[in-house]
Amino acid sequence: MHPWFLMRGSEQMEDWYDNDNDPSNYRVIKPTTKGWTDDKTAIQWLLDFHYTTKKRVTKGRPRVLVMDNHGSHGTPEFEYICQSLNIIPWWFIPKLTHRCQPLDGKPFSVLKQKFRKKNNEIVRWGGDVDDKRHFLQMIKTVRKDTFKAQTVKSSFYDTGIWPWNPHIVCDQIDPGWEDEPVIEIYGHTPSPDPGIEIPSSVTNSPPNSDQRFSKIENKLQTIFENDEPDLPKVQKHINRAIRGGKQAIQDLALAKQTIKKMQSHKIPIKKSKRIIKGASKSPLSSIAGNSRVYRRCTKESRLDIQRESADARIRDYWLRANQALKEKEEASGGRDYIDVDDELFKYVNTDGMVAQK
Repeated sequence: MHPWFLMRGSEQMEDWYDNDNDPSNYRVIKPTTKGWTDDKTAIQWLLDFHYTTKKRVTKGRPRVLVMDNHGSHGTPEFEYICQSLNIIPWWFIPKLTHRCQPLDGKPFSVLKQKFRKKNNEIVRWGGDVDDKRHFLQMIKTVRKDTFKAQTVKSSFYDTGIWPWNPHIVCDQIDPGWEDEPVIEIYGHTPSPDPGIEIPSSVTNSPPNSDQRFSKIENKLQTIFENDEPDLPKVQKHINRAIRGGKQAIQDLALAKQTIKKMQSHKIPIKKSKRIIKGASKSPLSSIAGNSRVYRRCTKESRLDIQRESADARIRDYWLRANQALKEKEEASGGRDYIDVDDELFKYVNTDGMVAQK
């Protein structure tokens, strides 16, 4: 079953849909007043579960719906729909949801870990993660990497839901409190001796600044001024200069790579506050939301083309009218026209009347 995302708000926003109709990224987005589920949302989710899974079972065979004991999952309307659609609701025991719920274990732990890693990476490289649209973009790749078939199956096995094995959960419940161990402290870790000096490798390390390169250059020049230069010293300084050049090239390549990665995360995304008209608080799938956004853009593009065509016809009309007035002026010796402007199409006749677009 595809995921549902509940967004705090009262309208469907176009920013939540990115024109991605990949079936693997199919999802449903629904705004709610507090960003949590409610009675109406739970019923809509139940109907979506029915239409998604009804073809997977033979006719007349019941389906089991495993869920927590949230208040919206136990309303009379919810139970009546379950009974009408031959769905058996199975609620987790209160106070034991953290042990019984399969997806709260391994899958969601991996999901949170991967999402945190992706989020930190974007922040580290200067990207933005403070908006719902950024969250929806990140969660696509994270979910695809997390919810593998084998991971989901193993989570149901670990909670004893399938195959049925209630002892997996019952054996984890402690019969009572055990005595806490006494923590003992054995001495302390000694501090290092402040008199010990760590040897420096500055004299043998490659130069990493213009000043150090200049020192090497001066040393080489001093050596070559002698009648018999010390070849080992020359070789030593040349090797240091070569290592410094290699280090500078590597640093430059790393800097270019870093800048490129930062720019990729800083690509500006045009933010829109447009709402999807007619959707209000209704749930919309990613395909339906993208379709509505596409229809709106197509309609506006068509109107823009019609508007430009109308402007061209009006401009052509005023050009011909202006030419006629100019010919009339040449014939009568008077002036009752002005040049046509690109943005304002109007003329003033001899009676002072103004005609404009």
